[in-house]
Amino acid sequence: MKKLNTLVIFLWLISVICFNSAKSWSKAVAENMLSADNFINIIDRTGTPKQFKEYDNYHNQKFNPLFDLGAWHGFLLPEQPEDYASFTGPMVIAQEYSLFIAKKLDQVSIEDVISKRKYLFSEAKNERFSKMGSLIQRYAFDDLTIDLTLIFISNRTALIKTNIFNKATIDKKLKLTWQGELLKQWQGQKTIKQVFSNWEVHTEIDSDAIVFHFPKVRDTWNLMLDEQAQYKIQRSVPTKTRLNINRTAYESLANITVQANHNYEIYSTQSFFHNQQEALKEQTKIVMALVNGNNLIKQGQARWSSYLTQALANIDKSRQRLAVKSIETLMGNWRSAAGEIKHDIVSPSVTARWFNGAWAWDSGSMLMH
Repeated sequence: MKKLNTLVIFLWLISVICFNSAKSWSKAVAENMLSADNFINIIDRTGTPKQFKEYDNYHNQKFNPLFDLGAWHGFLLPEQPEDYASFTGPMVIAQEYSLFIAKKLDQVSIEDVISKRKYLFSEAKNERFSKMGSLIQRYAFDDLTIDLTLIFISNRTALIKTNIFNKATIDKKLKLTWQGELLKQWQGQKTIKQVFSNWEVHTEIDSDAIVFHFPKVRDTWNLMLDEQAQYKIQRSVPTKTRLNINRTAYESLANITVQANHNYEIYSTQSFFHNQQEALKEQTKIVMALVNGNNLIKQGQARWSSYLTQALANIDKSRQRLAVKSIETLMGNWRSAAGEIKHDIVSPSVTARWFNGAWAWDSGSMLMH
């Protein structure tokens, strides 16, 4: 009976969100964008992963990344000053198993080319928070403000907007550096190379992209990757990139000029693909996102506001935070079709071991197909 009640509640939430969201889209934009600001950090999205299996005492992943739109990878907010200006992780779902592949795979740093000043994010006035469907970081210096916003734009790609506002009365020439490195530690004292002897990541770079190609691994209960599984970072600005000797760490450089009292926007995408076919299919979306990023962010915010409008329509104020947490949890457990999963599903959990799959008694969305 308890299982049945849970399923009934789940089906009600999904039906409210999915069937009514479209007709209230414009109303949500007009009336509820501000309301979404009332639901900050409903789920703790902070974390610093240091190994693939960053387990808690129950042997589940102890950090809870943001996932959306059925994506198979998710992100955290930095909790340590040394990780500011990055979205920590990512976590990827390697077909069945949630694993972190990096502590921070894409961290930006900024230096004034003329004065040689390095902007230390740890010294800036800052705020870092999660809001329905997005992760946000804001850093304020005396002459610059830097905002980073992450939102998912598809079931394979997240978009990061880096907005730099020059508060000074003169133009600023800035050197931007992005850097990141794949994790080496598997769990405890064991490295991933010790666990999987064939673990060799092949990394490709060009003027605006970095692609990490993972080896094929078929290890039940631990890691499942097909040949050509890959993780891709692409930017809206050209960069010069160099790799370390093991080709598991990178540094990308770009020079920009920000006019006085103006904004400069840079867009980056981060995508996880199970195979090359998925990568090829997604490329057009990525290219469009890099030139139309701001509109996509607005669309994503409107989508989540629409969810909020419908879900809270008849909910007592004392239960609104619980309702929002339910929506965020269900959306995070949404997985898009991939491999033998032919339709979108809702898995029981992202962070619990062995629960990234579809079962009729847990994945209520299957009853709706």
